[in-house]
Amino acid sequence: MNEDKLKIEGSHLVGCDKNVEGCVDIPEGVKAIDEMAFEECKGLTGVVIPEGVTDMSGCGAFAECCNLKRVVIPASLTNISSDTFQRCPSLDKIEVSKDNPKYCVENGAIYSIDRTELVCCPAAKDEVIIPESVTSIGKSAFSGANKLTRVVIPSGVTCIEDDVFHDCCSLKEVVMPPVVTSIGKMAFAGCESLEKIELPECLEEIGDDAFNSCSKLSEVEIPKSVSHIGVWAFEGCHGVVKK
Repeated sequence: MNEDKLKIEGSHLVGCDKNVEGCVDIPEGVKAIDEMAFEECKGLTGVVIPEGVTDMSGCGAFAECCNLKRVVIPASLTNISSDTFQRCPSLDKIEVSKDNPKYCVENGAIYSIDRTELVCCPAAKDEVIIPESVTSIGKSAFSGANKLTRVVIPSGVTCIEDDVFHDCCSLKEVVMPPVVTSIGKMAFAGCESLEKIELPECLEEIGDDAFNSCSKLSEVEIPKSVSHIGVWAFEGCHGVVKK
């Protein structure tokens, strides 16, 4: 279905007609889906990735597919970038083959098979309680999840990676564990509904633009443990910043 809309070079799917509509079944023979291959395919609603595809590690393969609702991932696909589905606000269902040796799915989100890493989460979720087994969250894993209002980060996570919650414009509450030592670049940038956040006492680093444009952030108490605050970390925050 819609195969005539796809641009394939050798075994790589490198692009798709922006006017594609409905579901796309990727043909046999494709081994890799390249970066930005389906970027801004606004009429795309679903995609079935066949057995044989092994790599989807390029940046934003399905970025900003605003009507994408369902994705089926085969057992052969063992390399997925955490920003593959960034800014796909309608995505609420990702299916992963039970025979996949590297990834599994729980409550619609993709995790490493041992459930220690959250790779990416569908943007249509409004509340996410990340399992206690998770110790890392992929970069941009929630980027552009504009329906997300609350997230609970488990006690084993020590680093909030770059862009993790970038442009989660409805995010109001973040429960952050006391062991976090680093908040990455643009981690919460554009979270314009975020009104308060409690930073851990052991926090050491706040990256560039970490809370940029969090316009409702009313007060932040920066722990004495913080040794580095990046440029524009609190730009556009109209509240009080304490140290």
